This record gives sequence, structure tokens and C-alpha cells, in this order.
Amino acid sequence: MAEGGKVIACHTVRAWTEQLEKAQKGKQLTVVDFSAAWCPPSRYMSSVLAEMAKKMPNVTFLVVDVDELTSVSEEWKIEAMPTFLKVVDKIVGANTEELQSTIAKHAVDDTPTIFTYQQIEWATRGFSKFLGEGSLGSVFNGFLDGKDVAVRKLEDLSDEEEQEELEQSIKTIGSVSHPNLVQQFGLCIEGSNIYLVLEFFPSNSLRSLLNGKKWLAWSERMEIAIDSAKALEYLHDDCECI
Repeated sequence: MAEGGKVIACHTVRAWTEQLEKAQKGKQLTVVDFSAAWCPPSRYMSSVLAEMAKKMPNVTFLVVDVDELTSVSEEWKIEAMPTFLKVVDKIVGANTEELQSTIAKHAVDDTPTIFTYQQIEWATRGFSKFLGEGSLGSVFNGFLDGKDVAVRKLEDLSDEEEQEELEQSIKTIGSVSHPNLVQQFGLCIEGSNIYLVLEFFPSNSLRSLLNGKKWLAWSERMEIAIDSAKALEYLHDDCECI
């Protein structure tokens, strides 16, 4: 049976063939990430794969660099990065929804959801409901999977600190559960654009509450401070995501 619980990089055609054969002999679900070192979305998705691998010991995760193994990427007709394929007893697919559904059958319930761009565009009505600017980009209101959501469109991520913040954000998708923290439902990667799907709060952000036109009583500010402290305590002591 192939190695599960970690991401395996295939640097040679022989290594790729051996890992694929092991998975197929063991009838093990295999997720293949065709990526490129120069592609930002590929780098961001590496965090997602690493977290998935920890939670799914019965799934084999393989990574193939399209520039390193050109013959393999050409054989599988890879035209964009990142591209994800699922392999189960020689069944191949490249549909993100189908991939997510298949992984969910073999793994835990808190697997990050990979949304399609069409889902994001439809949910936000063509990005018509602009909420404001977040720390990493524009935020839009939307309706997805029966609930109100906030969709954060990540824009210029050239700054190293911003990239680290994004990687940490992706890493914690689905694993953080606290009433005083924004829940992250999933993400979408479309070309060079990345979208995070978050819990929506009608009362707007904490920054806008504290610095807005409406004056907050000291009792309200104390309540906010206490709730924030509880959230920090959870992240520091109880959450395994950081």
C-alpha cells in the first residue's frame, strides 16, 4: 500500500510510476497535484495539501512539477497550474467538485471545500455586493450553500508577510471552531486569483465597530475585549491548527 498521511514529491518518472502503482494495487485514493514553482496558486495550495494529508492517512498525495517531469504532464494533458487529479483503480478526473466529493468519502468531515469560480461568481452576483477592503484584498457579500458568506478576493500578494498570512489562513480552513472567530468555509483558485469563503457578519468588522461613527459604551468595549481574549486563548491553548 502506498504511503498515506503525507505529501510525496515525485522528482523522477520512475518515482511517479512506482507511487502510482502502489496506490492502485492498494486500491487507495490518490490525489495528484500538478504544479509549478513559479505559480503562486501552486505554492499556496501546498499548505492545503499538507493539512489534508495530516487528516487523511488513507489517502496518497503526490506532487508533480510540470517543468521537472514534462513527459508526465504532457501524458496527462495538463494545461494549467495547479491541476488536481484523483486516481482510484485507474479512474481519473480533473473536476474540483468531484475531487472534493471523492476525498470527503475517504476522509474526515472538516476537509476544506474547493469551490469553482462559477460558484463564487454566482454567489456574489458577479461581485456586485462590495463590502470593503480587507487585510489582503477586496471583500464581497454572497450567498453560498444556503448561507450568507463573505468572499475575500486576494489581490497583490507580493509582500512576504502577506503570503505567510495567506498560507496560515488556508492552513486553518475548516479546523477553527470558536464563536468569537470568523469561520472559514473554503477557497477557490482561478488562474492567478484566489478567493477565500468566510463567515459573514452583518455588523461589519471589529475595526469598523471600534472606529466607526457610532459611539460604543465602555461596557460594550469591555465585552469586546473579553471576547477577543477568549478567542486568543482558544488559538493559543486549544486549537491544533497553529
